[in-house]
Amino acid sequence: MAHNLMKRLAETMRSFATEKSGQVAIIFGLSLIPSILAIGCGVDLSRAVVVRQRLGEALDAAGLAVGGTVGLSDAAMTDLAHRYFYANYPDAELGTVTSLSVSKSGEDDNVIFVAGTAKVETAFMSLIGIGYMDVAVEIEVTRESKGLEIALALDNTGSMSGSKIASLKTATTSLINILFGQETVNEKLKMSLVPFSQTVRVDTAT
Repeated sequence: MAHNLMKRLAETMRSFATEKSGQVAIIFGLSLIPSILAIGCGVDLSRAVVVRQRLGEALDAAGLAVGGTVGLSDAAMTDLAHRYFYANYPDAELGTVTSLSVSKSGEDDNVIFVAGTAKVETAFMSLIGIGYMDVAVEIEVTRESKGLEIALALDNTGSMSGSKIASLKTATTSLINILFGQETVNEKLKMSLVPFSQTVRVDTAT
């Protein structure tokens, strides 16, 4: 009797091994798992892209604020950058800010670097052991001096005769020497003299 039972069990196993009616469903079910995981990874990566964009915008605001203000100490510069950054990246935004730093370099500290890092929790990649992603952005702001343009309107009417016109010439010469120093031409400094009288002749040929 035991021999007959083993024989029937062997026949059942052979029949199950050659059965094809459910193979398509099994294969489809198995292939569905990596497909869903791949789609989920795409969703998590798109969330990281959104965080990177918002992080960059907030850092731009902080960098421009610091770069547009001269004479700040390191502590004041950091405080200003933090205030502008968090005003543009509130806690309710996607992603948790983990670091924010400000530094400067270059001649006269005219180059400002603002860097930030945010942590994005994953919704699907956690299934394969990746619980979060770090997103880092660094921006650079260069202060640029556009120079100085000065126009002097000088009174050379009859009321300035005598010592007044002499004092005007001396004061004007001193100002020019202070601004230009030893240089006769300065690309970042332009000066014009406008004589104040009854009329002013503008030479349109130049």
